Order: sequence, then structure tokens, then C-alpha cells
Amino acid sequence: MNAILTVLDTTGIQQYVFGSNRLRENIGASELVDQATNIWPREIVRAIGSHNLLDDDGYDDSRRIEAGDLDAEIVYAGGGNTVMLFADISRAREFAGRYSRQLLQDAPGLEAVLTHQPIDLTVAWSLKDALNTAFRTLSLKKGTRLRSLPVLGLGVTAACQSTGMPANQYDQDGRAVSNPVMQKIMWSDRARERLKGLVKPITDCGLDIPANFDDFGRTRGEASYIAVVHADGNGMGRRFQAVIDDTPDNREAIQALRKLSIGVNEAGQRALHRVSETLLTMWEPKRRRLADKIAIGEFMPFRPLVFGGDDVTFVCDGRLGLTLSVTYLNEFEQAARACMPANSELGPATACAGIAIVKTHYPFARAYALAEGLCRNAKQYVRNETASSEQRSFSALDWHFATGGLYGDIGAIRAREYVAQWENTTGELVMRPVRLHDHGDEWRTWPRLERVITQFSEGDWKQKRNKVIGLREPLRQGQDAVRKYRDTYGLEPLPELSQQLPGLQETGWYGNRCGYFDAIEALDFYLKPTKGDA
Repeated sequence: MNAILTVLDTTGIQQYVFGSNRLRENIGASELVDQATNIWPREIVRAIGSHNLLDDDGYDDSRRIEAGDLDAEIVYAGGGNTVMLFADISRAREFAGRYSRQLLQDAPGLEAVLTHQPIDLTVAWSLKDALNTAFRTLSLKKGTRLRSLPVLGLGVTAACQSTGMPANQYDQDGRAVSNPVMQKIMWSDRARERLKGLVKPITDCGLDIPANFDDFGRTRGEASYIAVVHADGNGMGRRFQAVIDDTPDNREAIQALRKLSIGVNEAGQRALHRVSETLLTMWEPKRRRLADKIAIGEFMPFRPLVFGGDDVTFVCDGRLGLTLSVTYLNEFEQAARACMPANSELGPATACAGIAIVKTHYPFARAYALAEGLCRNAKQYVRNETASSEQRSFSALDWHFATGGLYGDIGAIRAREYVAQWENTTGELVMRPVRLHDHGDEWRTWPRLERVITQFSEGDWKQKRNKVIGLREPLRQGQDAVRKYRDTYGLEPLPELSQQLPGLQETGWYGNRCGYFDAIEALDFYLKPTKGDA
């Protein structure tokens, strides 16, 4: 049975969502992306003709396009892509026209590319061939298409206060804004409603969800920081590719792709739900504080921006960034095992996270770009560690504390600020990225680093906090400088990272890698989950 496979891909999502420094606009843009990739295609397919979608999470596989039961059906939606089948090219083109008009009307500024590919569903492996061809075509289209240029204004025009483009209306605060920005603001309330189900434990306690960066609160006399966290699954593309590579029967492949897509989305949502529950373990309602550190008004200092599938971005109080990122990665792994189909070759699903901790009013687009770069850095670490061995993928995280300005990408920042030189030796001050879990004798892991942070915050070390903070400069100067510093102030050997690394506790260094700079730098930016009062 001949049909048309249509693949839709939204592009420039990061710039569209995170190009503004106003949280409400980021929230609305994220909601519009979800509408454009998940909701509008379903609604348009319904309008074109019958299809087999029961609801947002289930499919009626008893009705199939190859059996003549349907005019159109959605294969799956995820990762910014929507894959559909149409009975003929006229219906596929009708979808393209309706979708384009809705995108221009309701989400101006968001771009998408689309391609149609003929397919014979009665031929084994034809879905694999059609999908591979379609994605190659999309890649070429994205690289060669002519981009439309916005009209920069005719006559006398006011500039949009968010984008600098011509404004044509005023928002609720009286700011001159462009139509794309106004659409994002209008959709922000819809995003809030969709989010309520994910963070229900928080809203059930009477706390609200932040709509602006100022809602995260400030502590008098202290600098206010937020953490921008970007997490992404490892090798998810390979998992989808494995489905079509291993399944010659097209209908079985469609069902497997749907099951995987739904499982990935469910795993991400469950993980975010568990993050909200973790926050409540730190909540002290009588004192209106989190972990005895963070004062709370009416808003919980946590706000997911992108939540759907394995690609997640959220913002929280800077002191919660590491805690909630580790929680999310752990919970994503557990949820993925429960929700996603097993793959014996690829092993359990894992993810990486990048955490950028910046001052509250730091340009948000740059903070997100840093978090995304840190996530890529963690992913590259995973690839490097697994490339030449039989070891499977693992979860990892990387972070940066931007207490000042940012100049360059994370590689340039580390080369400029986190390299120590002494005598004829050059060493790296950071041990990050780190693995999420302990692994044999590997010492660059989060549990080992967390134990060092905890020990520096307790007992005798807590009484010597200034001396611990002061260790950063000797660490920059090398092993001999650390020995002299410890002797001068009578400091005991540093907390144990690994019994297999001689000299690490005495000098702070193993080879050309420092083991303690990360922990000292994180002392003011890590809160261990603790049970709050009733």
C-alpha cells in the first residue's frame, strides 16, 4: 500500500525559547514549541481525516492506514520531530499548508522544515529507508534554505523592549513589544497550567510557581544567584534508530517507535515530579525555609522551562542547582528503566546535565548557552570514556559558577581560569565533568566529591572554613604550596577521595589533576536534601 511519510522538524528552538531575558517570555516560548511539535500536528491531522490517536498518550493500533481505515496517522512525536503518514500526497500537502499558516499566526518567529517521502508499507524495511531519506533531506534543507528576513521597520517605529525588532503593541506592563513576544506572553499562562501536574506536590502545599526571575527572591546583604540546568538523554537518537534498524515489519516498527517515544516522555516527566518531591523533603513550612538556608515567600524557587521527553531545562535558586540536577539524573535513570523498552545492546538509558550558576539578572540567553555547553562537555566526557572500551554509557554532570562575567565558551573559560602552573608542570584545577555514580576505582565521581563537600562542611573542617576557602590559592600554585599551607596552619590531611591515589590527601593533586578545587568552590552552592519540619 503506497502512502506518504511526512517528517516535520522545528529548528532554532534554543534561540526562540531562550533569546529573551524575561522568564515569562521564555515560558511562553517553550509552551509554543510544545504546541508546534505535539498539539497542533495532532489537531490538524484530526481535521484532515480520521486517524488512530486516542489521546495524547495512547494509540488505537487496531486502525491502520495500510488497511484503508485511516486517511492519516501520527507515527510518533519527540525530540522536536513529528513523523506522520498520509494516504496520499494531497492530504500531506494540505497538512503542510494548514500547519504553516498556524505557525505564522500563533508562533511567529518559530521556524520549521518539512519533507514528504513516498513509502510502500507492504515492503519490509521501507519505513527504515523512508525515514533515513527524509532526515537526510531535512538536514540538507536546514543547511541550504533561504531564511526570511524580518522587516526592520518602516517610517517611525518603536523598538521591542525584548528583541529590538519593531514593536506593534504594548504588553500588560506597558512595554512596547513585537508580535512574536506578545504571543509568547499570551501562552505563558497555558504553560503554567500544563506544569501544575508535574509539580503537584509543590502546588498542593500552597506554594506558587515563579513567573519572573524576581520571584526567586533575594536575601538582604547576599548576592542572589540562580542555576540554569540543561539535561539531555545520552544516545536517544541511537535508540530510535535501533528500532527501525532491527524491525523489518513496518507496523511493528511504528508501534515500537510510539512505545519508545511515550516512554522517553514519561521518564522525563516522572523525573521532574520527583525533583518537586525532593524539594518538599527540604521544606520547613513553619519557618518558611528550605534546608534552613533559603527563605521562601509565596514561590518555590524552582521552575521547569522545557519539559517533554529527555530534553529538560529548569531554573532554580543557585544553591539548589547541583542538588536538583543530581536528583533529576538519578530519577531519570530509574524512570527510564520502568517506562522505556529495554535495549540489550545500548543498556539502560542515561543522561547528562550542565549547570550554569549565575547572578539573577545575568543575561539569560548567555546563561542558557553556558548550561548547554556544559551539558555537551559532559556528553563528550561520556563518549571519550566509552569509545575505546566495552563500557556502556553513563550519566554525568558538569557545572560552572559564574560569580563574575563570562568571556568565551566553557573551554576558553577553563583554559583561562582553571589551569595551574608550577615549575615545569601544568595541571587542571577541576575534576569535572564527573560521573553520576561511583565506578570501580574511578575518583572523578559525584558521590566521592559530595563526601568531600560534606566533610568540609562538618566537624573540625567547619571550624576552619576560612582556611579551607584559603586553600584555593595554594592549589593554584601546586603540590609544594599545598604542603606548606597545611604545615603553616596545622591542617590535617584533606578528606579522602580515593585510597588508590597516593599523595592526593597531602598535596591535593594526583598527577596533573586537582581533586579538591571543585569541592571548595561548591561549598556555598550545595545543599544536601534534608527532612524539614512538619
